Amino acid sequence: MANVEVAFANTVLMNADEVRPDGGVTFEQLPDEYATNTYDADGLVTGTRMIKRWKKTTSLVPKAQDSFDKQLDISLESNEYALQQIRTLNDLVTQRLSLASLPARRASPVAPTLNLTGPDAGTFPVETIGAADLTAHVTATRDAILERLEYQYTIDHDAAVASLANQGLFPGMVAYDRAMLAIDRKNNDARLQAFLVAQQEQTRIVQLEGMKGEFANGVSDKKFQRQVLIFQFRNMAQVQQLSVLVEAANYVNTLRQQQLQELIVERTQPMNEIGALVHGGQIQVPQFQPFKAGTIAQTPVAESVYRSAEMDMQKWQVKVQQQQSMMGGLMGLAGNLISLPMMSDRRLKADIVHLLDDARGFGWYAWRYVWDAPSVRRVGVMAQELARVMPEAVALMPNGFLAVDYAAVNGPH
Repeated sequence: MANVEVAFANTVLMNADEVRPDGGVTFEQLPDEYATNTYDADGLVTGTRMIKRWKKTTSLVPKAQDSFDKQLDISLESNEYALQQIRTLNDLVTQRLSLASLPARRASPVAPTLNLTGPDAGTFPVETIGAADLTAHVTATRDAILERLEYQYTIDHDAAVASLANQGLFPGMVAYDRAMLAIDRKNNDARLQAFLVAQQEQTRIVQLEGMKGEFANGVSDKKFQRQVLIFQFRNMAQVQQLSVLVEAANYVNTLRQQQLQELIVERTQPMNEIGALVHGGQIQVPQFQPFKAGTIAQTPVAESVYRSAEMDMQKWQVKVQQQQSMMGGLMGLAGNLISLPMMSDRRLKADIVHLLDDARGFGWYAWRYVWDAPSVRRVGVMAQELARVMPEAVALMPNGFLAVDYAAVNGPH
């Protein structure tokens, strides 16, 4: 009952009256009561107890009350007007939203087919260098030069022979041979020069052919580049045309979307106004502290019983130890005949595990006292179970719990 009294006290302490500039709240006990059961240590109902009921009263100062009343009137008027407007919406919400006034939706334009092949570079002639045989031309140039050299060599040779003869020099003579060797060397130098001129002519012709080929190829490249530009221009024009069509379609569709939004706004505006009226019609009630009821803690009946039993057990063990000290010699001689009962009441045990059945009609168990550590394990019988078959081995202790004389249980049978 102490827990109940504490709960009553907490209820009174936690619910102090509140006074504010705009109002206040008061708490009072009502005269009517209701009954609740009372219990003893064994959990049995012993009677009833009457508990007072509480009343919470919220009040406002005159100005706050007047403001609250006006707010209530405004809310009622707003809700009534909103209700009238809702009745007028019947025709609006039953009509389907018409899109006939909107412009037709534009489909996506079809993309033009682009020319992806490009101009053919192989249609233009390509000039090469070195394909023509210049041997005949070089030979003709060399032969023409040699023909003139041979003609001049014959004239110079005959004139030299005549001049040497006039000087008395003839073939076989050293002076004659030297003079003719000089003429032959000069002729050979002229012939070598003719070959060099022919090679230079060949180089000149090759260079000329190269210039002609480069010019012809340059003209072909210009023609190809022009066709490439024409190809790119045509494709670019088609792409730009597609862009213009896409922008036009987007413009029409955007305009249609804007007009559709306007229709939706026009249709939903009355509904939004009604929602605002209903929201404005909500009443704001001043908030004060809530009632705080004291809680009644559960009464630890079992724990109290266990603690009492543990204390009785400790007292009994001290008493037994004193008796054993006083009767030490006698207990030593007649230890097999004298036995002291041990607390074996099921109510004082926990973590009970059945081990085996005794043939005499009771069982053996593993367990621990409720005050033992969880790791402690004891082995024995249950006093309540043993009392049914061997009542002489069970004793009722002063604390109200049962004890077992294990000497009687383990004796001859």
